[in-house]
Formats: sequence, structure tokens, C-alpha cells
Amino acid sequence: MTLKTLDEQTQSLASYLPTGRAFGAKNIQDTVTRGLLVGLSGELIRNEALIEEFKQEIIPDETVEFLSEWESALAIPDGCFTGNGTDDERRQDILAKLASLGVQTAEDFRLLALQIYDLNITITTPEETGVFPWTFPHTFGIDARTARFTIQINLEDVGALARFPYTFPIQFGGREIAILDCLFQQLKPANVDLFITSEIPPSFDGGANSLDFSGDVTNELRFGGGVATGFGGGNSAYTFMAWVKHDGGPNSVIIHADGTTGSDNHILAHITSGTVFDMQTTDFSGNLKHYQWPSGAINAWHQAVAVYDPIVDELKVYVDGVEDTSPTVVSNVAQTMTDGPLRSLHLGNENGVANDAYDGLIYAAGIWNVGLTALEVAASFNSGDGRHFDLTTNQGDYQSASLLPHWWRPGNEPSPNFGRDSGTLPVDLTSIVALTDSDRTADAPQ
Repeated sequence: MTLKTLDEQTQSLASYLPTGRAFGAKNIQDTVTRGLLVGLSGELIRNEALIEEFKQEIIPDETVEFLSEWESALAIPDGCFTGNGTDDERRQDILAKLASLGVQTAEDFRLLALQIYDLNITITTPEETGVFPWTFPHTFGIDARTARFTIQINLEDVGALARFPYTFPIQFGGREIAILDCLFQQLKPANVDLFITSEIPPSFDGGANSLDFSGDVTNELRFGGGVATGFGGGNSAYTFMAWVKHDGGPNSVIIHADGTTGSDNHILAHITSGTVFDMQTTDFSGNLKHYQWPSGAINAWHQAVAVYDPIVDELKVYVDGVEDTSPTVVSNVAQTMTDGPLRSLHLGNENGVANDAYDGLIYAAGIWNVGLTALEVAASFNSGDGRHFDLTTNQGDYQSASLLPHWWRPGNEPSPNFGRDSGTLPVDLTSIVALTDSDRTADAPQ
């Protein structure tokens, strides 16, 4: 609607008055009658402008005067929206809250990100137990009370400042992403874990090769005295991680830490029965902690992680970035773990024990002098792309790079540099047993 000018409105009012001598002054400037019409016309124009403005103000994506009213009606501030910011940001929050009220399907989630925040996303699930997209809420059947599923939201347009997933709010200026994640977390089904990821090509490359330990029953990489110092000694926190691709053989040792005297603690991580990760720690008195958890399908890459928490005196175990909250606890006896300056470490075997050599590929192994958090473990899994996650650099949820004394990638370099140590306290190989350059294999988790 186009508003009339003051002269147009005045003349319009004048045309409503009768003609004749009594009202002749209506068309004569500077007369009392004309002045009255001018004054009335000004008020009419102002009221019409307010009516036109009101038409726009009731539209949430254009309002200025009614921002507070819209926020009050939508219960803003809440867990996702602060009610602060510029007028444009407040209007965007109002629209996002309105749009989220009707979100049910995967397509609704995609349109919410696109139409409100101009973010292109794809929604997938890495689980083998379901088919996506689902309609929310989703019925999972008789085991719905215990079933858990993972939905991965891939942000296609976000720059590669670092790798995902992140703890929200993101620290590099992603206000929209932080709000979107908050909304998604509120709207997702209760038994779904949600991860925000990016498939922007990473800059770090850990190498395309792993080392095949399957060729000889005595295969082993030995690291000299002191390499395992601090690894679980003194009942201190530690984390062990390995990327492995197992062939299915029994009793395959991934890593073994021991010492030259009986007072040094003994830590053994291996695979039993072909599909079970097995973690054992034994102190000088023979007290044993022994945990087992499923290792996943054979002939496929998996990340195994064990975290010792000295506060509760328990191990937390993970496979492929997710904690196994119900491992088989064979033994969980309290221990007095001691340390020593000569503790050695063996990768792929148990200190030369015949027939205990690891049966398969090892891409990487690392130990931390701290217990990684669940978020750090998930970050290091990197959606299965172990090749492109740099453990020596803090990024996203992973903040323990400085507490990684040893990190080996056995196949990254040819002999004699198998397993060059990339940690903060690198220790060179002492010896290579029954492994040659021919055992380097172009295969990596990615």
C-alpha cells in the first residue's frame, strides 16, 4: 500500500466537504478550514503508516517492535536460545524455534538447517542395525528400551579449521551450528546418539601402510628400557589405544608392557577367540584386573581403547569410539601397581613368547599418561578415519596431545624405522623380530 502525500490526503478530505459559500475556504491555502484539513491529514497519514508497519511487525522474520513479544510467546530464552544478540540474530532464533516445533522426519531436520541457517547437511547412520532415513519417533521393536543407535549429521559447507566431532558451542564462531546441534539434541529420539561431523578433506595424513604380523609366530617389535615407564605405574591413570585389523587367530598379543624385576607392573592387551579384546594388568602380588569386550568383525579395521581410572579403580573399555558399558569382568582385584625405569614394551607379541604373535595388521598404537574422556576417545576414532587424525595435536574434544608419550605407526616407514615413535617422549626400537619390509601393507583405517 502506497501512502498519500500530505497535499493528496488534504485534498481527499476537502473533497468530502460540501460545495458552496460556507465551505469555499477548503481549497484556499492559509485559511482556517484548510489548516484544519492539513492537520487532520497528517494524523491520518501517520495512522495509516502505523497500520502498514503493524502488518509487517506481525511477521516474525521482519519484526522489530514485537521481538520481545515473540520471544515471550516461544519461551525464549531456553536451553538453546539466549534471547540476546542483534535484532537479526533474535529474529533468526524466533524462526528456528517456530520451525523446530514441527520437526519429525529426517527431511524436516535437513530443511530446518537449510532454510533457517543456510547449512546443507546430510543425515546418515553407521549402524548395521537400522535403515535410514527414519521417521521420528521410531519404533524399534521389543528391545526398544535398550537399543541405541547413532545418527551422523554431516555439515557439508563448514570450513576445515579442524576435525569433528566437537563439543558445542563450537569455539570458532559457529553460532548457527551450536544452536542447530542444541535443537537436534532436543528433538532426536532418546535412544539415539547424535554426532556432528564434517567430510572436508583433512590436512593430516598418518600414512597409507600398516604392518602385517601374520607371517611368523615370533613377529615382534621391541622397545627398550624406560619406554613403558609411567604406563600404569603407581596406580596412575593411563590410556591404551590401537588400530587393528585382525585375521581371527587366537591369543594374538597387541601390546605387552613388563619390566626387568617382579616389582614392575605387567600390562597385556590382546585378542582371544578371534573376536574378543582382552586387557589384563597384574601387580607384583599377582592381583589381576582382567576385562574382555567384543572386538568387532574380523578382517575389518577397529579401534580398541582401554582407560584406567584410578579414582574408581576400574577399566573403561571402548571399541570404535564407543564405550562398552557392560564388558565381561573376569577379575577386578585391587592392585598395588609399581613402576620402574627399565620397563620395556613389546608390540605384536608377549616378549618373545612363541605362538602369541598378533595375527593381522596393526596400523597404530599409543599410550597416554592420563585417562582419556569418552569425548576424546570418540574424537580420536574420527568416524573410522584413523589415518587422518593427528594424536599429537589438540583438536576439538581431544585435548591430551601433550600427555601422549608414545605413538607408533608400525608400517609408516620402512625398516629399520618400523614403529618410529611420534610421542612426546620418543624411544627408538631395540630390535625387530621376524618382520621385514615385505610385511608393510598398503592398508589403513580411513
